[in-house]
Amino acid sequence: MEQQIQKLKEKIIKTIPDQLSTMEQIRYLYIELGKLVSFDERYWKGNSKTKKKIYRASFRKRIEDLKADRRIICVSLARMFQELLAEIGVKATLYQPDPEDPHINNIVEIDRKQYVMDLQRDLEYIQTNRRTQHFGKKSKKEYVQFSEISAEEEEQIDRRIGYVQEDRDYTEHYLWMLQKAIEGEGLSLEEKVAFVLEHAKDYKDLSQVGIVEKSKFYTWCFERCFTPEERRCITENYLQTVEDSKILSCITVRGKKNHYTRFLFQEKKNCHLQIDEEEFKHLLKTRMKALPSEVIPGMKKGKLEPKIEGEAR
Repeated sequence: MEQQIQKLKEKIIKTIPDQLSTMEQIRYLYIELGKLVSFDERYWKGNSKTKKKIYRASFRKRIEDLKADRRIICVSLARMFQELLAEIGVKATLYQPDPEDPHINNIVEIDRKQYVMDLQRDLEYIQTNRRTQHFGKKSKKEYVQFSEISAEEEEQIDRRIGYVQEDRDYTEHYLWMLQKAIEGEGLSLEEKVAFVLEHAKDYKDLSQVGIVEKSKFYTWCFERCFTPEERRCITENYLQTVEDSKILSCITVRGKKNHYTRFLFQEKKNCHLQIDEEEFKHLLKTRMKALPSEVIPGMKKGKLEPKIEGEAR
């Protein structure tokens, strides 16, 4: 059994390119592990009971378990990263920056220096090929003197390990093309949102990106492509299928006279597609329900949610 558990770990280690420095090896493992996992949307949108259950279970999750379920939270991911670093002789410890917050990351020691590395908070950047924000970066709230890695040094490492290349730069480098494309006159906000949802994936394949990371990526695109006034008209809600409890995203655009345009994520096509309002209402009555914390614009909370068999009344 222990040999089976080691297989995926060894596979990751064997892919490390030759002649990398220790810091470059650390960065390589950070990026590669980040590509394999996805933050657990059930924890992200769950109530306190659900979060406690997932948090407790996360202490038992191993790297090999990713073959069956790639969803993780900070605890299991920090432990996995710690295990991988131990394989290359690097010491890493689990670190809880705020005693009032259960969030866990890593302190990594190299050349008598300590670096804070928070892979869970960098998943959204790694999976969409952007510059990371939490690799060797310390918070202003940190009381301990940690070392930092500059943006210039990080980019040099990323080019050495192949995270960015001459013909494929960070995704940020291409966003101006998306911004330019929606600057034309005559486009409604609904048309602009539809264009962004369709073409943001032109710069990064989103087929293997988890729901949490995908949501944050689109939010990032909206923040850079739309004005604050336009963004106030855009809402993302999360629905749960009645049949198998899968969580799906629905993006709503509020237009003039409170007209609403919905873009529902379609699993088979792996993208958001516009859905007719009557069809959307029908789905809410028969096959889906909004998560308890969600309020769908233009609809009274709970009014259109389907009754679930066996649900308490």
